[in-house]
Amino acid sequence: MQALPARPAAQYTPAMTADQTRGPGDGRQRFGVHWTIFLPALVVGVLYSGAWLFLMAAGRGDTTLARLLLIVAVVGAPLLLAQAFLRHQAFGLAIGSRGLWYRRGWVRPRWQRVPLAEIARVEVVRGPAGHLLGGGALVVRMRTGERLKLDDVAVPADAARAVRQRLAELGEGAG
Repeated sequence: MQALPARPAAQYTPAMTADQTRGPGDGRQRFGVHWTIFLPALVVGVLYSGAWLFLMAAGRGDTTLARLLLIVAVVGAPLLLAQAFLRHQAFGLAIGSRGLWYRRGWVRPRWQRVPLAEIARVEVVRGPAGHLLGGGALVVRMRTGERLKLDDVAVPADAARAVRQRLAELGEGAG
């Protein structure tokens, strides 16, 4: 099979190639999505259902507030859960000997490749929940100055370490 020509990182998204539909293949280190993408749906479902149950127990179940709480609990939480599930199914990250492969977006997810030669450095970004629960984002900085942020990586420190190791093997030097 013919190798893909090297392109700047900004041009990886629009065109679909055979490699993008097939994915990164075997022999690459893969990283999944962190379970905390389901957390907003769970929090909304529990809080709004709990508030509705409280109003029902207090005899205020016929108020507009109780109806709104019930609508959010019955409609909003499942929609958030479905969106998180679609994100979970669409996300992918693999680090191979010649590039970093990623897949995101749930409408038409496609594998995209960033050649290791274009990567200047990788960083891990975590918010308070990421520090507490272990998830985070992998930020890939390109030599062109562009930035690629992959949110909700299950073990972002291991992914960054794997990219740095591959860059060191190539002699590219990573930050």
